[in-house]
Amino acid sequence: MKENKWKKIIEAYDIIAPVYERGNKFVTLGNIEKWRKVTIKMLLQDCKNIHKVLDAGSGPGNMTKTLLKYKNAKVVLLDQSETMIKEAKLSVDKVIGTFEYMPFRDNSFDAVIMGFSFHASTNMRTTVEELKRISRCIGIVSIGKPKNIIKRSLLYIYMKYFVPFLSFLSTGAKYYKGYSRIFDIYTSVPYNNDVEKIISSEFKVTRFKEVGLGSVYIIIGTK
Repeated sequence: MKENKWKKIIEAYDIIAPVYERGNKFVTLGNIEKWRKVTIKMLLQDCKNIHKVLDAGSGPGNMTKTLLKYKNAKVVLLDQSETMIKEAKLSVDKVIGTFEYMPFRDNSFDAVIMGFSFHASTNMRTTVEELKRISRCIGIVSIGKPKNIIKRSLLYIYMKYFVPFLSFLSTGAKYYKGYSRIFDIYTSVPYNNDVEKIISSEFKVTRFKEVGLGSVYIIIGTK
């Protein structure tokens, strides 16, 4: 992703931080928590003996909350946005940092979870290399882009027009600008199958699932 677009996306997350979960429920038509649960359950099935977990791009910690419903683990939150991570009302360690240069030692974690954050990486290949360096398993659910032209065209319209409109209805005019930037994410990310190839260069992909017409993908990987 180009640096100027990436900066705009980070700014967007700062804008929507106070209403992040409420807005996301609307724009995903109520599916966001279901997709998180599916990701966590798949991860726990495919990766055993998980005790220490990094929530990368944690935002307010919603992916961690989902994880802790199923697994008693020690979790560390990592996010680029100080505004976002301050919204996390969890008694866990919190670190400000980027995906491409994670401030952790090799093999620090059993697993890394990423709930709607991997798409914000400036360099996915570098991020995946970092994920492999610090952990042995990954569970990712992220905004995606299907290869199928019909699905892609429908999602183009949905992301450009309906997402800002739904966010306006759910959170008000103050946060409209932030949610309108989701369209920039959609246009910038690689096709879902290309993301799978990037991840499979460093991990064994045990699960790859597209949901929401391919607007979201779930990937589980192990070393």
